[in-house]
Amino acid sequence: MAMLRRLPRGRNHGSVLTSLKFWLAVRRAKREIEAIARHHCPNAEVSSRRGATAKHLSFRIAVNTDKERDCMRAEPNLYQQFCNALVRVGYPSEAAPGVRFRIESQETVDRDYGGSWQEESQMP
Repeated sequence: MAMLRRLPRGRNHGSVLTSLKFWLAVRRAKREIEAIARHHCPNAEVSSRRGATAKHLSFRIAVNTDKERDCMRAEPNLYQQFCNALVRVGYPSEAAPGVRFRIESQETVDRDYGGSWQEESQMP
């Protein structure tokens, strides 16, 4: 029978566990945010980018048309719904208000960035 060896407590092991918890929370949040976004636009797709800290996380909600994007951006409670979803899945509540949610359309990416989502993501 194999015995499990307990890892000594230390900075590195704790950061690995913290990193794993963070990654799992982001993954769950992405699914939640996509469900909320698809309530407003059925073809919405969500991707995430991790920053240096929990407060520097960002999500991109991609839709097909400028009209869909504008409708979602005009939704008054959408940002709060996204933040609530983050906290609900275990994201640090103190970091949630700093998370960025960017809603953009394929039409705009095609027109302004030559179809490159990579180039679009580098814009402020």
